[in-house]
Amino acid sequence: ARHVASIEELPQDAVLTGTDAHTISAAPVVLSAIKVEMANVALVSDSLPAQIVVGGWVRGCPACLRQKRDVTAILAPLKWTVGDGVDDQFRFTDIPMTEPAPQIRLYQNGVVIKTWQGYQDPAMLSRELRTAWDDAPRHLANSTFEGSAGAIQARTQIRQALNWWRQHIGAGRQAQFNWDRTGAGSFPLLAKGDWSVKALFGEAGRMELSAPGALSLPINSLGFGYRIVGPDVVFDADPVTIPGLATRLGPSGPQQAANAIPVQFIDPLTAWSIFSMLREIWELLHPTCDLQLGGNVSANALLSDDTLAIDFKESPSIKLVALFTFHLKVKRIEITELAVRLIFNGSRLVKERTFQVR
Repeated sequence: ARHVASIEELPQDAVLTGTDAHTISAAPVVLSAIKVEMANVALVSDSLPAQIVVGGWVRGCPACLRQKRDVTAILAPLKWTVGDGVDDQFRFTDIPMTEPAPQIRLYQNGVVIKTWQGYQDPAMLSRELRTAWDDAPRHLANSTFEGSAGAIQARTQIRQALNWWRQHIGAGRQAQFNWDRTGAGSFPLLAKGDWSVKALFGEAGRMELSAPGALSLPINSLGFGYRIVGPDVVFDADPVTIPGLATRLGPSGPQQAANAIPVQFIDPLTAWSIFSMLREIWELLHPTCDLQLGGNVSANALLSDDTLAIDFKESPSIKLVALFTFHLKVKRIEITELAVRLIFNGSRLVKERTFQVR
């Protein structure tokens, strides 16, 4: 989470409407962008023991057209499934016109075992696929479970987040996050659907953050509802109790009370900082994935040995286009200044992937 300490840190043109009916207009700010570089990992089926993927140009490749035509005409009658679907046994995909084509890869349990370039006899491909299919091991090699997912250009942001957590929450102290939302349930590939803020957050929702025993937070928990009304965001903050504040009030009364109240934890800026965190996650994923969010997202977070570990109780599921086509439930995220490790449920081939941080 990134703490917003001043109006100047808000994104340009942001407008916050607080429960005290004040409207806060933001000054412009330039933030470094988070970028993701995906590793070159093939899109293969999670359910097939073996699969042949034929890559060809969209146009201008007679050999590609002939390969697709002959495979379809000869092998489809043999009951092989042929098409461009993830679970087709012979799958056709598009590749850049700068690469040689056609490119043909034979996968066994998600691992490339043979490759060919140029037109290949469909009968030979059929025999190769049958052999790989029949010989596929029941127990998968550990190398298929984990691997590199690419790199994230976000070392500064991650370092700031870990430092904030270390100073305000503290190592070894657990924080809990809960988000009830009414937005869209699925965000489709390549931004062809509705990726608006209203779709992500919903017209209304509620967020809660608690960190009992935190080092420098004056309150143990914070909760607020929100409503998106046109271009505005309306925050309805819960009442905040600051333990022991009354005993610290001096002769000046209201003035000292005002100075003692940590405004950043009870005004709309705190709510906006959580909003900004989720918005950055959205920008990180968009438009390279299918993101599926349920009506509730909740997690526990703990900093230990310079690693911030987030364990999801109610988790989102994702499908990264450039990485894998499996529908995965995010079980755990481990964040350090050097790497971001994602641990999944829902796939027999993919258990975890790691992004290097640069």
